[in-house]
Amino acid sequence: MEKAVYDQAVVHCLDAVYRTALNCCNNRQDAEDVVQTAFLKLLECSTPFQDETHIRRWLIRVAVNESHSLRRSFWRRNVSSLDGEMRNLNQHRTAQCTDQ
Repeated sequence: MEKAVYDQAVVHCLDAVYRTALNCCNNRQDAEDVVQTAFLKLLECSTPFQDETHIRRWLIRVAVNESHSLRRSFWRRNVSSLDGEMRNLNQHRTAQCTDQ
């Protein structure tokens, strides 16, 4: 992809792609990863696009697909929140203290 076309796509599509990713991921960090992946795929893409609207739709579709892949990934299914783990630990400690 030509640099000028890519730069124009970033300027015109970044906000829409980010909002789509954030809506799908419900997490800012994951949405940023999805957007980065989508724009990297655009940079590597050799498919000719008809116009800016075609690029925008393609990027949004890639962002949705990447968001779904991230949600289905082994890593996401097997990672727990530290906040949740701390709550569980505190509840366990509280229960032990009341039992004694």
